[in-house]
Amino acid sequence: MNNFNIIIQNLNNIVYKPNNLMITNLKEEKQNAEYAGCLFHLNNKTIRFRKSKVTPNKIGQFVSFWEKDENMRNRAFSYEAAPDLLVITCIADNKLGQFIFA
Repeated sequence: MNNFNIIIQNLNNIVYKPNNLMITNLKEEKQNAEYAGCLFHLNNKTIRFRKSKVTPNKIGQFVSFWEKDENMRNRAFSYEAAPDLLVITCIADNKLGQFIFA
């Protein structure tokens, strides 16, 4: 399951909607497509979202929280651009988990 829309739709149906959490202002981050990167609001919180990925050379799942500058180089987010929450979703087989950082 790597498709951005499928991932968000499944999370919405499995986790968010049943808990009365509403996704609004969804904006895909194309430069972070490898991690299904996006920004959205979940009720009154701003969220920066990533899906972890499995790499062939390392054990476990990995994720990156960078943004691209005008030259498409990675750079850290500025404090002013920080969301309320960073959310990492891990999916393996039929298992799903989330790490939420405030």
